[in-house]
Amino acid sequence: MLHPFGVPVSYQTCGFHTGQDWFAAEGWPVYAVEDGTVVYVGPLWARGAEVGRGEHAVVVEHGTYRTTYSHNRAALVAAGERVTRGQPIAEVGAEGYSGAAHLHFEKVVAPFTGDWRQPFAGCEGYLDPGLAWSPF
Repeated sequence: MLHPFGVPVSYQTCGFHTGQDWFAAEGWPVYAVEDGTVVYVGPLWARGAEVGRGEHAVVVEHGTYRTTYSHNRAALVAAGERVTRGQPIAEVGAEGYSGAAHLHFEKVVAPFTGDWRQPFAGCEGYLDPGLAWSPF
C-alpha cells in the first residue's frame, strides 16, 4: 500500500489521506468489495486532466456506507447498475493527481451529494477501510 488512511497530506482538502492507495499494474482489474449499486461514474475532485481523482472514478452505495474507486483508466460499470462482491468494476490507471498507476480506495459514511466537486459533505464521513477489504 502506497498511502494508508489518515496520514497527513497537504494535497487533500481534509488535510489527511481519505482512503488507501494500492499499487497495481495499469489495466489491472478493480473489484467491488461488497454488493451494492453504482451511484456515480465520472470525475471526482477534478479541475483538469492532472488534478483530482481522474475522469473514471466509481462510487458504489452499500446501504449505510459508500466505497469509491479512483484514478481508473476505465470504468466497467454505469450509474444505476447493481454490482456483486468480486465483480470487476474498473481498470487501474494513473488519471488525475497521480504519480503512478494505483487505486485510491475509500469507505465513506456521509451521503453522496451528487456533486463531483464535493461528493461528500465534511471530512468526518471518511473511515479507514481496514485491511480486511481488498479491491484486488
